[in-house]
Amino acid sequence: MSAIELRNITVNIGSKQVLRGIDLNVDKGEFMTFLGPSGCGKTTLLRTIAGLQQANGGTIVLSGKEVANGDTAYHLDSAKRGLNLVFQSYALWPHMTVFDNVAFGLRIRRHSKSEIRQKVMAALHKVRIGELAERYPGELSGGQQQRVAIARAIVTEPELLLLDEPLSNLDARLRVEMRAELKRLHRELGATIIYVTHDQQEALTLSSRIAVFFEGKIVQVDRPQALYRRPATLTIADFFGSGGMEMNHVEGRIGLTGDGSLYLSSPVCSFALDAQMNTDNVTTKETAVTITIKPEHVRLQRHYVPGAIACQVDTVFPAGSETTVTVWAGGRLLTVRMLGDAEYEMGDNAYILLSPEHLNLYHGETGELLDGLCPCSVSSTNNDAIHYSNHPNHLLAEGSTP
Repeated sequence: MSAIELRNITVNIGSKQVLRGIDLNVDKGEFMTFLGPSGCGKTTLLRTIAGLQQANGGTIVLSGKEVANGDTAYHLDSAKRGLNLVFQSYALWPHMTVFDNVAFGLRIRRHSKSEIRQKVMAALHKVRIGELAERYPGELSGGQQQRVAIARAIVTEPELLLLDEPLSNLDARLRVEMRAELKRLHRELGATIIYVTHDQQEALTLSSRIAVFFEGKIVQVDRPQALYRRPATLTIADFFGSGGMEMNHVEGRIGLTGDGSLYLSSPVCSFALDAQMNTDNVTTKETAVTITIKPEHVRLQRHYVPGAIACQVDTVFPAGSETTVTVWAGGRLLTVRMLGDAEYEMGDNAYILLSPEHLNLYHGETGELLDGLCPCSVSSTNNDAIHYSNHPNHLLAEGSTP
């Protein structure tokens, strides 16, 4: 049984339609992340699941029980939905100790004093702050306050835990630390978690699956690594590139050879293509595409090898454990990410190798991933390349040989 079933959820706030027909199933025990830019509707959907926002259309089913129906205006009170919510602001009562903050929900439910003490201390130990039980929020660091908020949410043992950007107020070191804690808690609790963030790294490191939002719609749902490797649209790929994971873009063209096989040509690479897809979108007159490749999949080296492309170093950004280098190749500025120190200086001549299996091709007009269409493992950017003599644009990438 699914923990959450959303069917055609629509939400209007004032005259604006914020959610536009959301359909999603979340499995029991899953860590599902809602990811997207500000204003895309992810927090509104979280609030709608929690019962803090009423749906104008569609249905919400939690653990087999319908809790909202926008068509009949049915709306189950938030307190009866068997869930807890952790806000971006910790919302701790400053006049109450850590113990009392966490115990509040249990006291409302009229648990005995001994049971309250047992459950509160167990929750505090789960988030590793048992020794802070008698302190007040004002005496705690931001990370400690966040742990109190999480302890308060888990102490009632909810089936569903909703987290709305809970780490956004923490510094970088504490965010990394709390990510590890959240993964551990999810494993220990076995609860279903919905997590809202605009931080791509958080989503990739925490989630079982990620739902990507744009303009009130879910545009892709997938496992983190699958989503990272193969974004369904160029818009999604660009969004991932906006979070410190730069994406290289190169315009290219796909065409058919005389024998009906496909090839890709661009200013920095040319490849024969393996096609395991319906090629209706690829015409004999050529189809414009955008090629994307991540900086970590571009290899920078001093010496030429077959398939390498000549380049010139533009800038070097050392960052301790890794170095980011930008290079000019084929008239395009590309970003390369290398582990450790890179012994390059501005103006150095070098070569880059593109890993064909890591290229993604997007249709030039629709921006959709040309799924099933991938470059062969052998590059056509060297002297042994296949030349497409039946087509005027058969030349190899500029500077592909020394």
